[in-house]
Amino acid sequence: MTELRVLWIDNTPTLLSSTVQLLRADGIYVDLAADGSTGLGLAETGSYSLIIVDANLPDIRAVAVLAALRRGHDATPIAVTVDTPSLRHRKRLVAAFSASICPRPLDTRQVSGLLHAAVTSGLYGLKYYQ
Repeated sequence: MTELRVLWIDNTPTLLSSTVQLLRADGIYVDLAADGSTGLGLAETGSYSLIIVDANLPDIRAVAVLAALRRGHDATPIAVTVDTPSLRHRKRLVAAFSASICPRPLDTRQVSGLLHAAVTSGLYGLKYYQ
């Protein structure tokens, strides 16, 4: 079985703690980063099945983080979490970065669904997940 690894870049890690604990209990490795700079550093040193990026990061615009991730990890599926996913915002992110858009907050079931899609199809066919 393939080892599942998730990089989750989100500036509210305390809100994610219960979801992350459940994922880890299921044998999924999860690295958390509270800002874009830390997330990019982890992405450079790790190999991930899925990268989840919050659209509202405190230090770097999410679009810049996505661009850097795409340069270094072109084949890694990326999901972007947004509070209010406007159609314009979704289309721009999907077109520019082949990212899937997910409304916040994500629960364990949603992350498991994203991981399943990432492992089976590369997530590129999945553009909006609820």
